[in-house]
Amino acid sequence: NAGKSSLLNELTAAKVKVANYAFTTLEPHLGAYYELIIADIPGLIEGASQGKGLGVKFLKHIEKVTMLLQLSGIWNEYQIDEQVVFTALKDINLTIDEGEFTAIVGPSGSGKSTLMHLIGLLDHPSRGKIKIRNKDITILNDDEISTLRSEFVGFVFQSFNLINKLTVLENILIPTIYARKKLDYNPEEKAKYLIERFGLQGKENSYPNKISGGQQQRVAMARALIMDPKLILADEPTGNLDTKSGNEIMKLLKELNKTDRRTIVIVTHEADIATQTNRLIKMVDGQIVKI
Repeated sequence: NAGKSSLLNELTAAKVKVANYAFTTLEPHLGAYYELIIADIPGLIEGASQGKGLGVKFLKHIEKVTMLLQLSGIWNEYQIDEQVVFTALKDINLTIDEGEFTAIVGPSGSGKSTLMHLIGLLDHPSRGKIKIRNKDITILNDDEISTLRSEFVGFVFQSFNLINKLTVLENILIPTIYARKKLDYNPEEKAKYLIERFGLQGKENSYPNKISGGQQQRVAMARALIMDPKLILADEPTGNLDTKSGNEIMKLLKELNKTDRRTIVIVTHEADIATQTNRLIKMVDGQIVKI
């Protein structure tokens, strides 16, 4: 009947979602659901259509296990003076799932940079909750947030933010120097792997101001990946590049998303960049007006 047909569509979409997630992050508590939904779609439909069984449990559970980041009822307000309060973000509700490739767009002053700072754990909201994998991080102290940020998110900036007194290799290794946990890999070996992957062979001992803008941005991307973060947050990553170099950077970001299943959020004002992602979030006057 129509109810079962609708449910089949919902379960099939969930199955695809789990399959994408399972390739890189399959966890024990998800494995049973994954195996079951592959093996017994009809049984799940029958049970869920009756409002019971693992079909219902699966549908309730899937959003939780694939959700990487969730912002609920987020407001950001700044006190200008004793009587004036500037509201940068108004009641933002947003979920970003594992493996998404998303663009946040909007005119200057729309709040997209403020939203980026919150997603990147660089700022605290005035009101509302931010959850990472269903854990409320707004209750963490500054040291805990700093530790989480270093492990959870890698940043790519428009202006590269490289240190000219350090070599390419040394720049890539900077996050590992400040790591707050023992790394289970050799940082220099991983840095050299990223250098090779991003076509920077022979530039290991070069300084940033001696290589091209496109190469500098690839160094910045390697630095963002050295700690193996779950999220790559790119702020106008092609803004300071010519068209050819910009296209190369977008190609690398797409590859990281498709091949590595890396979650990527780009903040941009360039429509041609935004349309290359899989999801568009548009902001106007501190509010999300389109997802």
